[in-house]
Amino acid sequence: MTTLTILGGGPAGLGLAFYAHRSGVPFVLFERSSELGGMCRTLRHGEHLYDCGAHRFHDRDPEITRDLIELMGEDLFTVDAPSRLRPLASPVERSAHAESCASEEEEI
Repeated sequence: MTTLTILGGGPAGLGLAFYAHRSGVPFVLFERSSELGGMCRTLRHGEHLYDCGAHRFHDRDPEITRDLIELMGEDLFTVDAPSRLRPLASPVERSAHAESCASEEEEI
């Protein structure tokens, strides 16, 4: 059987790896960072938590919601706080934000 190659350990790559494993499909996952999660991560600095990217999960599919709860366990929690998304102005600004988040992660 051919081995599935997955590039990136963000939510999409990890989801693909999860379902490949469940289906018995051999895979290899490549992630350039030392940690998984991509832009869907929360960084800790002392007692403070900082989100790196949007952390929104809209659970429209009950089966996927059950899988996520099973995988995340106690690491998955609901935050009841109002928030607002501000679209970034351009691809350049989005790229700068991603680089900034990555460099902040390395500094912490």
